[in-house]
Order: sequence, then structure tokens, then C-alpha cells
Amino acid sequence: MYNAIIDQADSIRRRVVSLPEKPRLTLAIAAAQRLMDEYLELPEESREPFTATLVDLVSKLGDAITQRSEELDRELDKELKEYYAGPYSYELGEDALPGSDDDAASAAIYAAEAYCTDDKEAAAFAAMQLFHATTDKVGDMCVAQGIDAMSKEADQLRFQSEQIELDRLANAVSFLERQEFTETTLQSVITILKGHAI
Repeated sequence: MYNAIIDQADSIRRRVVSLPEKPRLTLAIAAAQRLMDEYLELPEESREPFTATLVDLVSKLGDAITQRSEELDRELDKELKEYYAGPYSYELGEDALPGSDDDAASAAIYAAEAYCTDDKEAAAFAAMQLFHATTDKVGDMCVAQGIDAMSKEADQLRFQSEQIELDRLANAVSFLERQEFTETTLQSVITILKGHAI
């Protein structure tokens, strides 16, 4: 069961990497936006402070993919460089400050890397952050429902959650593989990633 999930995730990652530039960036930004929206729905005391600093970055990425401008590109490049030089950079590994590996923050940084450097793998990492975020979500569900995190019931919840995210990602990739990019494409992909029909 788990091997099938891993194989499906790897297949989707490869499909993301092979998308043309604009659809690939759109998926990365849409994933970051969905995770940021979920972050903003958390109670304030549950929010990682670092992630809050990236809300504007994700918004700028959304603007940049639909209305590219040199000024916006410079701002995004500057913000990404400031992130690398700061205490939350993933390049610091274990020495990065707490919160640097928050799912929404990771997706935002990967999406910015994909946009600023045209790194295809960074775009895939941003998109696949939706899949990786299921671990924390299932852990929270188990705590809320009093389920032992090591039980078969927890494993089933994990499998179902992962499958839902992979199905949403596969649907979004399929949409991007067959659609021409328009100003509404980003919002359409966000809608798909939230599990709604378009």
C-alpha cells in the first residue's frame, strides 16, 4: 500500500518537472497559496511566526505569474536572497531557527526559488509539499480524536489523506497539461488543489 503511494508521488513529481515553465510555476505557486490559506485559518497561537512573514511573498508570486513585471521580479529576487542570508534558511540545516520547516513556509520558499531561478525541482518540491503536509495533519487528527499515532487506524487515516492530496495534485497537473495559460489559470489550479471542481 505504502509503496504504491510513493510510486504515485514520484510519478506526479516527474510530471510537474516536465511541465512547461508557466504551468509548472503556476502549480508551485498554487500549492504555496493553498498551504498559506490553511496556515492563516489556524488559531493565532498555533501559527509559526516565520511563516507569517511569507504571506506577502506568496501574494507577490501570484501577481507575478499573471502580470509579470521587472520591478516585481527584482522584489522577489531580493526577498529570496534575504531569506538565504537569514536565520530561517534551509541551507542552515539543523541550525535554522524553529519554524523554518513549516509546510506553508517551505512551499512558499520553493515556489519563490522556482520562479526566480527556474529550478524545475524547486517547483516540484513546492507542489509536493501538499503531500508531505499530510503527516502533520494526520498527527493533529489523531491527537484530536484520541487515536494512537502508531495504530492501524492512524495508518489508514494517513493513507487516505495522502491519496486525497495525490489525486488533487494529479488532477491539477492534468489540467495544466491540457489548458492554455490565462489570467484565471492560477485560481483554477488553487480550486482544484482544494478539492473543488472547476
